[in-house]
Amino acid sequence: VINYPALYINTSNSESGGGIYILDITDPEDISLVSRDTVVRYGVNKVIGSKLFRFCHGLFYIYDVTDCFNPVYLGRWLDTLPGGTGFYTSGVSIGDNYILVGDDNSTSRDNVFDISDSDNIRFVYSIDNFVARWVFDFRLPYIVVKTGDYSFAVVEVKDTINFEVVASASTLFKLGRIVPDYPYIYVTGGYPGIVVYETYLTGVEERNRTDRGVKFPSIVCGDGLLLEVPYAWNGNLIDVVVYDIMGRAVKRRSVFVNSNRAMLGLRGLNSGVYFVEIRYKGDIYRGKFVKFER
Repeated sequence: VINYPALYINTSNSESGGGIYILDITDPEDISLVSRDTVVRYGVNKVIGSKLFRFCHGLFYIYDVTDCFNPVYLGRWLDTLPGGTGFYTSGVSIGDNYILVGDDNSTSRDNVFDISDSDNIRFVYSIDNFVARWVFDFRLPYIVVKTGDYSFAVVEVKDTINFEVVASASTLFKLGRIVPDYPYIYVTGGYPGIVVYETYLTGVEERNRTDRGVKFPSIVCGDGLLLEVPYAWNGNLIDVVVYDIMGRAVKRRSVFVNSNRAMLGLRGLNSGVYFVEIRYKGDIYRGKFVKFER
């Protein structure tokens, strides 16, 4: 779990109270061990704001990580509610001091909690219009929810007790990992590799477009990124920089605009997610694309 510049790693015996490793990743080429922390005894699986969480079967723990290298224990929720015991898996913020928790026990569905007082965590609401087995950050007011072994959904958070499914998908394979990265959702499962879904949500601006009309493909299969720019840019050079997911500039070019288009060569770049920065006369536009090799 990353809480930059700290990285928390569960030890092989975290489940039995063996603590976690805390690493300093300020320099990704010189990662150093800060401590083996035993305050966070049972492992971690999510940072929400300035709090670190460990979701477990029947309970979850909360730690303060305002000082990311020195976690402080705040409290825990122990499920004593009537019905089946919650099997808590994950959590996302849905408002000030409110979290939505994934519950893999379909008979309990203890989902919304008020964590404003860590000594007195309060259960607020149980979702009844869909199953939230795992929950993931996406782009507010939307989150991604694993609703079953073969299904997931994009959910709009209207407020702390009102949720609406706005898009959903079913798969032929049993879901593995789900990694949302707006507007894409990356899913692993029964097939080799990764399945990529793209979302189209009402009220969300068209992908990779600025108010001035700069746009480009979100997915590139080949060695060129076609940029469509305003006609006013014709006959001029624009500066384009491509960054990898570590923030390293992997390509810098000044490209010529002709007929409101410019082509940036991507030869030498491997398949993956990249971020692009376009500069013209002091204006800067940033976006991202996914490159696949032919």
